[in-house]
Amino acid sequence: AERPESVGGLRAEARAREREELLGRLRATHGNVARTAEALGRSRTAVYRLIERHKIPLGWHRRRSRGR
Repeated sequence: AERPESVGGLRAEARAREREELLGRLRATHGNVARTAEALGRSRTAVYRLIERHKIPLGWHRRRSRGR
């Protein structure tokens, strides 16, 4: 049986990977949630839930690119 610490560590790693994949897809689609959902094979609703779960502010991609 796995120790609880290792299960928690695996969950944290999986969530970190999920967040990075989500951010990468959002960057690639310039924040377009519908296109991100399509690329991830998920519904828009599911992507909005992931955005909320990972505390990613909507419009984050616009704020970062203003300094051009």
